[in-house]
Amino acid sequence: MMQVAVSTKLQPATRPLSGPIALPGSKSASNRLLILRALANANTQLLGLSTAADTAYMQAALQQITAQPGGRIFAGAAGTVMRFLLPVLALRPGIWELYGSDRAHERPIGPLVDALRSLGAKIDYLDKEGFPPLRIEGGTLNGGDVQLPAHQSSQFATALLLVGARLPGGLQLQLTGELVSRPYLQQTIELLAACGVKVQQAGNTYTIAEQYINMPAVVQVEPDWSSAAYWLAWVAAVPGSELLLENLPLYSHQADSRAVEWMGPLGVKVTGQPNGLLLRHQTPEITDGRNYDGRDCPDLVPAQAVLCALQQQPALFTGLATLRLKESDRIEALAVNLRAAGAVVSSGPDWLHIEKGIPEGAGEVHVQCFHDHRMALAFSVLAAAQKTVIFDQPEVVAKSYPNYWEQLATQGINFR
Repeated sequence: MMQVAVSTKLQPATRPLSGPIALPGSKSASNRLLILRALANANTQLLGLSTAADTAYMQAALQQITAQPGGRIFAGAAGTVMRFLLPVLALRPGIWELYGSDRAHERPIGPLVDALRSLGAKIDYLDKEGFPPLRIEGGTLNGGDVQLPAHQSSQFATALLLVGARLPGGLQLQLTGELVSRPYLQQTIELLAACGVKVQQAGNTYTIAEQYINMPAVVQVEPDWSSAAYWLAWVAAVPGSELLLENLPLYSHQADSRAVEWMGPLGVKVTGQPNGLLLRHQTPEITDGRNYDGRDCPDLVPAQAVLCALQQQPALFTGLATLRLKESDRIEALAVNLRAAGAVVSSGPDWLHIEKGIPEGAGEVHVQCFHDHRMALAFSVLAAAQKTVIFDQPEVVAKSYPNYWEQLATQGINFR
């Protein structure tokens, strides 16, 4: 990440954005593939692996798990690391302690623990019931039938499906309640299929037979659509802009590929090319108000909310209950920062309403990141509208997009 030595003031954009952008690899795909490679005990080469801090935590943890029978495993603030590793540790002989950052210890894990206990896992809470840190007596996990509530996070279901093929007797997983972030679960199933593991689905029941995981010799990780969304927002907000997102497919199982549908009408034309996606600014279509359901793509909401506010587009975002449980309370964090920029915003338990957008004209906006990478990434786009953006924690982008500030600098948008 670019070092910010003197100031955290991001200067306004002074010209249209242009040229190629090399995106990081998909963080969600990378962490799933790392788990599968470890379970298969394979030497698969993962090309384009994410450089995110979350992926670095996953790699370090898996190396530690492979090297020793027991120990303390640190997951950082990464939900995928904490949740995906838990059933792996329940399979691996040894006494393990799984812990993370302070915020990670506030994110629920109880439904996954309950499901694993029903399959024989021996897991104890070391502090608050239902939350990390955890003590795991490994080597106790069996296969069988299990029920899991699906309304809090799709990561719980993914964690079980990833290990399903290695459980004695396989796994039959029945999801109860409304499934959130459905595309992420579908991504898991597609990656399992690419590794020779077939998931049979009947309604909300998923069945995996006990089998070997046949990892290919080489797997190419798709570029990250979550990171791409910020560039779509930039192009929509800066007239005359034209960017090429290198090697990014237009059609993807990644949830945030919905950015094309959401952001296109607000000022960006997206065209598939042999070498990636071409983004061109176009005239925004402004309406009396737009409605967005964030249940399937909650990580897209921060960038979309900022873009709507910049384009003076009233917007109601619903289905956001899971945003309360992310790296920050993202509903609250979005409301605080949008108001700081001059927007009129209201919010509720699972919704956010942008009633009036951000006033036009130059000025300074102080952004509180709340230790959340998506706050820094999304609100950087304020610099598209002659705003000088002052961040309290610009370094948090390393969690998913370590070289983001460097890439902005190539567009003439620098920290002073």
